[in-house]
Amino acid sequence: MRSDAAQQNQRDLEMRALELLDAARGTDDQAAEAAVDAFGAQSPDHAAALATARQLTETTAQLPPALASGEDASGLRLELWWARALERPAIGVGATAALLALVLALVLQQEPGVSSAPEQPAIAETQAPETATYVTAWGQQQEITLSEGSTLWLGWDTRLTVTLTGDARQLTLEAGKAAFRVTPDATRPFTVKAGSARTRVTGTEFVVRKQSQGRVEVAVLEGSVAVAGERGRVALEAAQVVVATDGVLGEITARDPEEIGRWRTGMLVFRDRPVLEALEELASYTPYRLNTNLVGDHSGRVTGVFFLDQAQEALVTTMESHRLQARTTPDNELRLQHALPTRPVRP
Repeated sequence: MRSDAAQQNQRDLEMRALELLDAARGTDDQAAEAAVDAFGAQSPDHAAALATARQLTETTAQLPPALASGEDASGLRLELWWARALERPAIGVGATAALLALVLALVLQQEPGVSSAPEQPAIAETQAPETATYVTAWGQQQEITLSEGSTLWLGWDTRLTVTLTGDARQLTLEAGKAAFRVTPDATRPFTVKAGSARTRVTGTEFVVRKQSQGRVEVAVLEGSVAVAGERGRVALEAAQVVVATDGVLGEITARDPEEIGRWRTGMLVFRDRPVLEALEELASYTPYRLNTNLVGDHSGRVTGVFFLDQAQEALVTTMESHRLQARTTPDNELRLQHALPTRPVRP
């Protein structure tokens, strides 16, 4: 085994050999080439140092230009090699070069300013849609809290499908009536489809009711919503209502919030409500469907509080008080008509 002095001497020779090779590389300077040859001919130690320097130069030929041509290039190559040589003094030159290549690869991954393979973008995890369908029976109401925090109230005989994804909340009211208190999230719009009407919000409270004869009613309790039909779009604020009939939006009307949301407590509230609207809503809590084609010009108004489980009695009482009568068809349709006047009975 060589002494420390011999090792240092050999290291100095290899450093000098690397310097001579660096000076001669890439030029046609015959004097530089002659200096390299003359160095190797001086002694066996010089020849060994030159051979090692050539191996190191060939091994590091793949270095990026910014590193290989720097002022410390020679020192870097020798220092890396020498660290291995000191650990394993008996190792051969060829094996040493292979070890050097490995060490260089590790160093280049950490060296500032040295480009490496671009980092591959992480594959985004796709979240499977969360879908559920909620159904209430006749005479039943249900309150539901969705996983994203919004609250739903389903009225009688209602069917609602909910689909939640990473960038949208989409609901379809297939039948009945539902109220929605939406958790604000500007990145995930909340859309309710009922028939040909779509109601879109990011955070608010509103009610959607699918009526008979292709009508959909949207009423706002708090905040605002955008309602789109097949033709046109309207914006609703709190205490406003619009009805879409076969996709055609009607006029915006005002309605007390108490009327819009009280049904969730089992009661209907009417405050100066047009009689045909009141009868339509009462009928939705009975086995009957209302046909008002023959009395479309009725101007009566209704004010009162009615219990949902007594809607049929309230329907009959309201019809009689507004001089309306109905003919019932086999499929439970009530065809309203004006009641004919009757002569008083003489005693």
